[in-house]
Amino acid sequence: MKRLCLLLAIALFFSTASAETVFERSFQEMGFESIESDGASIENCAYWNFLYPNNIDLTKEGLYPLFSINISFSPLQSDTAGASIKLNQGEENKVYIRDMHCEEDNCWQRILLDKSQILEENTLRICGITSNTTTNIVVNNTSFIGAYLQPYFEGFEKTVSQKNPEQGEEIEISIKIKNSGSEAGEITIKRMRPLFEEIKDIVIFDVLKGDGEWTGTIGAGETKEINYSIRPNIVSRITLPAASASYKNIFGEKEELKSNYPLIWVSAPKKELTTSFGKEGEIFNVGASTQIEIKVINSGNWSVEQAEIKLNPETGLEISENRLYITDLGPGESSTYTITARGNSKGDHKIGCEISFMDGNTAVCDGTSIAFEEQEIEPLIFAAGFFLLVGAGIYLFIHFKG
Repeated sequence: MKRLCLLLAIALFFSTASAETVFERSFQEMGFESIESDGASIENCAYWNFLYPNNIDLTKEGLYPLFSINISFSPLQSDTAGASIKLNQGEENKVYIRDMHCEEDNCWQRILLDKSQILEENTLRICGITSNTTTNIVVNNTSFIGAYLQPYFEGFEKTVSQKNPEQGEEIEISIKIKNSGSEAGEITIKRMRPLFEEIKDIVIFDVLKGDGEWTGTIGAGETKEINYSIRPNIVSRITLPAASASYKNIFGEKEELKSNYPLIWVSAPKKELTTSFGKEGEIFNVGASTQIEIKVINSGNWSVEQAEIKLNPETGLEISENRLYITDLGPGESSTYTITARGNSKGDHKIGCEISFMDGNTAVCDGTSIAFEEQEIEPLIFAAGFFLLVGAGIYLFIHFKG
């Protein structure tokens, strides 16, 4: 039996975070009685006075003063039953049975004390708080004060590389946690998944790559960072799930931490179409018609299911089609359209261009200008007409004279 107890003690030692006990003393050793609150929804308080050893330097980095409170309850556990603790003139801390480490009706909770409130002579005000279902609370005098050199995990944060991404854009996510303590500690970090990953069969986001979970040791003063990336699939405000971290404290109890919940605003992706017009730079005769090719290219990263290109010609220019309709044009794909243009006056006539997408967004596209000029009469035609008139005159002179 002794050998079994020894093996269990060894197992507990190696499964907990490494620590050095600088000072530890129970209130039973100090001669205090347990504090009992008996009755529904009552609060019974008492004061425990204790001396803090003056040879222990509280300013030492990595030294953590803890109050370990031990509570017994009956007959049933409730969410509102527990205890309140106040050290000297510091803030009141409340602990609830639901958050404590319990074995049946016996519970423990470790409370980090404010170093600035610890004096050589101290007063700890402790109140047992019952409820309608937990009608008996005993704050046991086995509770104790201690100071320890130990791991201390803090700064647990999840950050995103882009708070205003577009739908489908890859986002890098970083999870960091720091061990500010004086000893190394083992910890498991998980990115966690949302409670509901789908809304009406639509996946909110895809996890693309990176670490989903990490278990290892973080040295004193070191920070661990894990990264992964996601791609949002819906246009909406999305609250990303918090990351979780779990470890065993120096007493062998499992502790869990949660990070923040990053918020991202996902906007609709910008769809891009570019246009190019054929026969740019050519000159046409006024009144003549010419065919012009218009090439529409999807220069964006998303397919364009439906879009309309509106052509706006200046006065003096007529075109056969004022609207071009785009359907199912994938990234990098193009469509070619042919229109007929006719200039009714000379000059450069511009064609404006505007795109309307199915989602209501609009964009201005590259238009063009077409030059028209009056048709010139060639000098040879003038000469031929001149000689024709001279010949006709000579003919008429000889005809009428004869």
